[in-house]
Amino acid sequence: MARIEEENGVTVIYVPTPRCFHCGENGEVPIPFQMFEVGYPAYLAGRYIQEAFPELSAGMREQMISGTHPACWDEIFADCKGEDID
Repeated sequence: MARIEEENGVTVIYVPTPRCFHCGENGEVPIPFQMFEVGYPAYLAGRYIQEAFPELSAGMREQMISGTHPACWDEIFADCKGEDID
């Protein structure tokens, strides 16, 4: 279940994400309510996440999809930075 908080006059929805396969921890992605009310229904209706939430970072969008935290993603792919993979 998402939790809702008020931060600096902005309502923020904390969307729970799947368990991270790297660290095993649960997570959540904070989304301002105005972005959430437009993007989340679009995402649930089948829009690509980058179209539904273009304002979120790629790391936050990946966490919503797979549960992989941005820091865990960086750890997993630390040896691949700057490499082209064919």
